[in-house]
Amino acid sequence: MKKRLLLLAAAAGITIQTQAQVTVTPEFGFLLTKPTGYSTDNGMRNTVNYDWGAGVRGGLSLDIPLGSKGFSFEPGLFFNTKNRHLVESTEISSSDLHISMSYAELPINLKYSWEVGQYKGKLFVHVTPYVAYALSGRQSGNITIKKPFEMTTTIDQPISFKSGSGQEMKPLDYGAYAAFGYQFQMGLQLKMFYGTGLANTSVVEGSGYRNGAMFGISAGFVMGRRLPGRFY
Repeated sequence: MKKRLLLLAAAAGITIQTQAQVTVTPEFGFLLTKPTGYSTDNGMRNTVNYDWGAGVRGGLSLDIPLGSKGFSFEPGLFFNTKNRHLVESTEISSSDLHISMSYAELPINLKYSWEVGQYKGKLFVHVTPYVAYALSGRQSGNITIKKPFEMTTTIDQPISFKSGSGQEMKPLDYGAYAAFGYQFQMGLQLKMFYGTGLANTSVVEGSGYRNGAMFGISAGFVMGRRLPGRFY
């Protein structure tokens, strides 16, 4: 009787492992960010125009199949650098600043995959809500005062995310991505994604700053597949 139970348990374990292949995917890529912002002056809202900034993105995700129809749940942990370039000029002053911020990000991919052909590969799409927390930040560049006489100040200093009177930005960010990609039969995975930051991280009353539009490309390798050519 005990032998039969052991055999049944072993068979059940093999079946679960075969049908539900939980995999890990290390991933690395590049991220372009174009923030949005505004300030308020005498009741008038003024848009702050930022240029696209290039950063890096790396981390890993855990793919957990949901049934056998191609759906999966894919939580991850990533490190991002979100950079921006600000150039402004008025009659009174001008600014040329580079600002870089590093985030730890927790994305949760809701993913659907389908095979292109047997043992050839698969296409996939996913939507991704995310939460991120700023680890560090730095701003550098020049600020020029034009009136009453011209004076340029060069700055190169860290950004404070700590709460209190010295806080310069809020550390918490959140938003969403949408992605499209292809996974080759041997496990190589390529994808592109587009997203937007939704949190207002400005600490100044009457102003706003969001990480805004984000576009990226990445490459990864799916590890832990037990059967070559099988995705689930």
